[in-house]
Parts: sequence; C-alpha cells; structure tokens
Amino acid sequence: MVEDVTKLLPDDTWLTQLEMKTTARGKDARREVVLRGESANAGRLVSLLEDSKVFEQAAPRSPTTKIQPGPGEIFDLGAQLKTLPPAATHAAGRGRARGR
Repeated sequence: MVEDVTKLLPDDTWLTQLEMKTTARGKDARREVVLRGESANAGRLVSLLEDSKVFEQAAPRSPTTKIQPGPGEIFDLGAQLKTLPPAATHAAGRGRARGR
C-alpha cells in the first residue's frame, strides 16, 4: 500500500502522516487510509486516488489550507482500500499451489 501511495502522488506532494485503520462492521472489515501532507494542488489528489486500482471512496476529511507564502496547500484525505472479490483471492491461492 505504501508503494502504491508513493507511485500515485505527484512529485510536488509529500506526506506528513500516513495512517491505516481497520474497522469491523458485522462480518466485514474495512481498511481506511488517512493521508495528510502538503501539495501544490491538493484538489487533484482525490481524483488520483479514485482512479487507482487500490483505493475507493476517496474524500477530503477537512478543507485544504493555503500555505502562506507559497503555492502549496495542506490536505487531509481519507480513502478505503479496495478489497479483492473472493473468487480472485481463491484463484490466486490456487495459482500458488500449482507452482509447488
């Protein structure tokens, strides 16, 4: 997940905090990622996360704050980690078993 975040974020963006939380709701466990940091264009980060194969339901957790002086913004975003469908998880397990 850290590698995916590193590849997704533009070069003008850096993180001051990366947090992963797991919450259980009934039978399902949801994994949420919180990203805080600075970017030249924090508004585009939500769409970058949404367009990825790893994250969904990306949204700001609070309004961005303009950095004075300078062109940057401080952001606080949250997103859910996508889960693999059970068939994909099961197929991946079978693939490993054949290789043995």
